[in-house]
Amino acid sequence: MKQKLLIIGDSAPSKNSETSSFDKIVTHPALRKIDAKITNYSTVTDGEMPYIKGHCHILLLFPYSHWSQHIERDEDGILYGDERYGMLFDSYMDRVDDIIKTKYGNFTYINPPTSIKTDRDKKMTKTMLKNHGISVPDEWCIQSPEDNLKMLCMEIKAGKSFYIKPRFGAMGKGITYLSKRKIISNYKNGKGFRSGFDYGWLFQKIGKKSHLLKQILQSNPVIEEEIKTPLIKNRKFDLRIYVIYGRIPYIYARTASARKPITNWSQGGKIEKRSFLKHIPVAGLKKAKKIARESAKILGLNFCGVDIIFDEKWNFYVLEVQSMPSWESGHDLFGTLINKLSKK
Repeated sequence: MKQKLLIIGDSAPSKNSETSSFDKIVTHPALRKIDAKITNYSTVTDGEMPYIKGHCHILLLFPYSHWSQHIERDEDGILYGDERYGMLFDSYMDRVDDIIKTKYGNFTYINPPTSIKTDRDKKMTKTMLKNHGISVPDEWCIQSPEDNLKMLCMEIKAGKSFYIKPRFGAMGKGITYLSKRKIISNYKNGKGFRSGFDYGWLFQKIGKKSHLLKQILQSNPVIEEEIKTPLIKNRKFDLRIYVIYGRIPYIYARTASARKPITNWSQGGKIEKRSFLKHIPVAGLKKAKKIARESAKILGLNFCGVDIIFDEKWNFYVLEVQSMPSWESGHDLFGTLINKLSKK
């Protein structure tokens, strides 16, 4: 008997240049191997979900429609990725979870909403991983915005550099980089407010006394000391390691010029060919894979991408974990996932 799979997701808004994972998976040929039903989040919240007899697996993809209409909107001037994002996202996922549990009595989430909510919260993710012995970048304890700025300025003068990240952000958006030479931020157009577009958030210089920097520090962000990475061909890098039910089907390096602050492909980084991995010590790569599997298990995720960075001594740190991976051109992630489910 074929395994049953319910896929819930939304198409990406037209203003995004990329086709969403949902749009691509719904026509995936591997779906023929299982009994798949596909619906969107509006259908779920309207109470019109498909009938499924017996046990099914449920795959939750990104809720683009709700996110664009109720969370990341252009007009209300809320700083991208702040705590309000987290509250609205958590509330929506709780609502979806309650509806699904009411409708279906016999099902298994591939990634449960509780784990998806944790993943979206950078602070909570780091705390959970750190409590289980996983190395993560050192984070500053948030004090008052004024004290944070004074302390940051002192540390920068001493030669350190820092990243300030929105607690509930993603895709390299809303990143601020502080060093002795410069302070730059990639909030859209330097305005500090949400954009709705996922790509091309360009970095611009801002001042220590700027209104934007004050806003950022008031938003309860993640403040991390920069990890100096080994340079390969004069490019900084980190790794994206995909984990599907404890196995690693795909891994690649993301790189950027040594002068660039971030490696995210969505913000101008480069996805390297597999041959790039040959420059990484075998022992380090093996350990990174092990840590990726452990991180997924700690967070309760069966389908995720784990971002790992190395320092100049090849010590590793988990940067983030992505519970709703995007479509990857280098590997058929969804085909791998469906093949795994079909054999259960």
